[in-house]
Amino acid sequence: METVALLSDIHGNATALDAVLRDLEQQSVTRCFVLGDIAYRGAEPKRSVALVQSLGCPVIGGNADLWVTRGLRAGEVRNSALSRMNAEREWTVECLDDDDLAYLASLPDTHEAAVAGLNFSLCHATPASRFAVVAPNATDDELRAAFLSPQGLAVHFPTVAAYGHIHLPYIRHLDGCAVINPGSIGLPFDGVPLASYATVQVDSGRIAATTIRRVPYNIEVAVDALGRVGYPEAARIARALRTGTAP
Repeated sequence: METVALLSDIHGNATALDAVLRDLEQQSVTRCFVLGDIAYRGAEPKRSVALVQSLGCPVIGGNADLWVTRGLRAGEVRNSALSRMNAEREWTVECLDDDDLAYLASLPDTHEAAVAGLNFSLCHATPASRFAVVAPNATDDELRAAFLSPQGLAVHFPTVAAYGHIHLPYIRHLDGCAVINPGSIGLPFDGVPLASYATVQVDSGRIAATTIRRVPYNIEVAVDALGRVGYPEAARIARALRTGTAP
């Protein structure tokens, strides 16, 4: 039996990631994958990058990782948010060194792996885009087109297709596959202000269990850090952390 952890959307919240890493030890996790969005929109971008690197596991690049390395562009967010979100990006870049930025720029769009005879296909939003939104209530056909088609990640037909980006955890079973979104570790959007990740237990080439885990952490430590470091949108992000909703 192997236990695979799917982590995503840390967003510079190293306090939440610390709690998840402690939980991984309790769950006897044997393999780990990170689905992107590591540094941007939190008080500790550099420590978040270092913690992810310390895992020594495959890491996918997210849209926020792309934003850190090249900035936000018109059409990627609401026009009214573009200026302030680029200010957050500039602050984040100032916290990182050249090696951190090179690491984020090097992250791939997709990754495939076999674990104990089970195929995992991994991306941030969809295989074709780091920005596309596939909602938890997407139709079966929409899920097939995004993740289970030849245009998706199916170099080897996936038994587990996992993605992040939407900050909304869910698990759906379709055509013998599990489509999993582990939610967000550092910035959940579903009204539950807990760090979220997923585990998949693999036994002899089959899925034995899939679980969304919600991990409590000291949110006020993360909130205090925003003020201490002078994060440019501290009040907005603090409200999001406390409520588990989008900033």
